[in-house]
Amino acid sequence: MAKLPLLQRPQHPPPEHLLRLALSCRKITAQVTEPVKESIIAMASSSEQEFVTDYRAKLNQLPRSHHFWGPKIASRIGEKLGIRLKQIGVGAVKIDLHEELSRHLHYRKMGIDPALSDVLPHARRRICCRHLFANMKAKYKLTNERLKQSFWIAAYVYIEFEFVQAMPAIRKMNPNLCHELMDIPLHLWARHKFDPTMKNDAVTSNFVEAFNSKLEKLRDKPILTMLEDLRRRFMAKIEKREPSPTSGMVCFVLDQLSL
Repeated sequence: MAKLPLLQRPQHPPPEHLLRLALSCRKITAQVTEPVKESIIAMASSSEQEFVTDYRAKLNQLPRSHHFWGPKIASRIGEKLGIRLKQIGVGAVKIDLHEELSRHLHYRKMGIDPALSDVLPHARRRICCRHLFANMKAKYKLTNERLKQSFWIAAYVYIEFEFVQAMPAIRKMNPNLCHELMDIPLHLWARHKFDPTMKNDAVTSNFVEAFNSKLEKLRDKPILTMLEDLRRRFMAKIEKREPSPTSGMVCFVLDQLSL
């Protein structure tokens, strides 16, 4: 009896990983995601330690530069990403040009905001009032010190009645600025409208930027290594602020011994 040939299943090529870009005037980030879970498996960014010297040079130059990366840095980021993909055995990578070109301009230029909306849709966010006023000052060429004081009063107060009293002063000095501020949702910048479930009443991002500066030399490290380094820094800072009881005992004994 003749044997029937076995039917072979068609071999489908493995799904390709997708390359996405996040662009801003200060930074370019290239990341590769898995085809199914869409989790990031490798990335490279112009904020890594290799590019810090060039970034600082452009940051301090006069007149101020509006772009902190160019084709040379973008090419180097592509090379670094290729090396990291090779290390983890990923070779098939594609880029959806239609998606990149059709993506909203705000998404392509401000990658972090839409990313937070996608990953943490229920997260509460705010606008840094220091940056907000700096943008308004440049836009309207503000020089009035009283206007600046009125803005900060409106941003800082906890009571809506005091906020309502501060806004007419801004409207009197610059109506356009007042209208633009009122067009921004108040819960993003006015303290009296902050969500009470968030146990933080800061109206600036100073503490975030301070924390971000501490990550400057840790950005290109593996996540566990970075977290361990941060843990050690936090412990050292806590110890410096609040010395342990034993250190006080040692100092007391030395003081009694007049040493």
